[in-house]
Amino acid sequence: MGESREAFREAVGEVPVGHADQRVFAGLTKLVTDRCTFEMDVGHPPATLRAEVFAPGDGGTRQALDPLQPFDRASVIAEVGHWPSPWAAGP
Repeated sequence: MGESREAFREAVGEVPVGHADQRVFAGLTKLVTDRCTFEMDVGHPPATLRAEVFAPGDGGTRQALDPLQPFDRASVIAEVGHWPSPWAAGP
């Protein structure tokens, strides 16, 4: 209780499991994980972050895009600007 998802994964990875029991262990791990509640400290409310990131795509910005050009996700994230952006370098 009070541990991160990463700590849980590390602890699960340290449990010795025989070859014959791997499938059962994976199923039990999944059931336990589904019952857990993990919190993320992103520094900003997720609803606010989503609103700021998706707002540029719901109006004039989308109409101004060239339909023959790929959508540039990094530029939208940069436009929001004040958020730390692990997604800016995405695929």
